[in-house]
Amino acid sequence: RRLKNQLPPPAEQTTPVTALIEAARQLPPIQPCGIIFHVSRCGSTLVANALRTSRSVVGLSEAWPIEQLFLQNLCPEPPFSSHRRHCVLRLLLDSVVTLYGHNNRVITNPSVVIKCYTVNMACIPFIRAIWPNVPSLIVIRDPVEVMTSNISRPGGWVTIRHRPKALSRIFGWNNSGSDIPLEDYCARAIGHFFVLAKTQLDTLCRVLDYQQLTIGTIYRIAAFFNIPLTSSDFASIERIFTVYSKDPDTGKQFCRQEV
Repeated sequence: RRLKNQLPPPAEQTTPVTALIEAARQLPPIQPCGIIFHVSRCGSTLVANALRTSRSVVGLSEAWPIEQLFLQNLCPEPPFSSHRRHCVLRLLLDSVVTLYGHNNRVITNPSVVIKCYTVNMACIPFIRAIWPNVPSLIVIRDPVEVMTSNISRPGGWVTIRHRPKALSRIFGWNNSGSDIPLEDYCARAIGHFFVLAKTQLDTLCRVLDYQQLTIGTIYRIAAFFNIPLTSSDFASIERIFTVYSKDPDTGKQFCRQEV
């Protein structure tokens, strides 16, 4: 976007999506070792950052290309069958995850953890069908606290309330979210996410409440995702629990309202 705004803008070359698929085919295939869903402002970033203390983990935290591929499942049906769409999206997602995973040259056998956008909660059945053997974690929090935080600093799923097409695509609503109070919009959206999540709970899909977040919990999640966290990682995880998870490099102190 920055380059396009230059005067004159540089020349562009369009690369076909087949180039991405062919590049991935040259590498050993990778599928995620775990997927993190969340309702926003509930500690999911802290969980992802803590898991990345393992030297084997490549964390894909709200990666835009992956989010867009997930959301494609919610688009109106294209001129081909839903089965073909599923196959195409799986091929593209497998390719993107493989390329991301091998992008870190230091890690030879990467464990890829995907942390989704909040709106990807609407895609849980589809995402789990793409990788049926991959464990999933749904991070939640008291809905009132989630709403309070998002009313104060609106997340992406809140800012789309003025976009009827996006609401129809993600929630199946036919009216604009701006037609109702913001508190009602947030309650309806969170309720929609929870209803979908409840249908997915099984041995490979667990729920973690914000109030349950401890260093011990991180080790249990790592075991669930088959990530080799050791006692030597304890100090790094402990530090992550003391700084603001959205910007850990600055050393800004963590407080509960900022998760």
